[in-house]
Amino acid sequence: MAFGGAYATADDLFRFVRALESGKLIAKTTLANATTTHQEHYGYGFNLQGDGKLRYYGHAGGAPGRNGEVRVHPQLGYVVIGLTNLDPPLAERMIDIFANRMPLSQ
Repeated sequence: MAFGGAYATADDLFRFVRALESGKLIAKTTLANATTTHQEHYGYGFNLQGDGKLRYYGHAGGAPGRNGEVRVHPQLGYVVIGLTNLDPPLAERMIDIFANRMPLSQ
């Protein structure tokens, strides 16, 4: 559940990312601008990390008893979604474990 009380599943979040990347939700140029660093490690609403093939954008959030994160690795074609029913930062840690072991080529 998001801070505002909305609910989302991993499938909902995956469809949201696909709509972003396809240009159906916002223009592709707007997404490119939103995922460009404007402040240290932050675009317009997106966390930006990594370099080269490992570069990703995404966002995390949570509150007591719930935590989630979405990371999009555009160059690798990966969308990694972590949802937990536990306090932050468990979703981020879970994704870190996967990200540190995922293949670097496609």
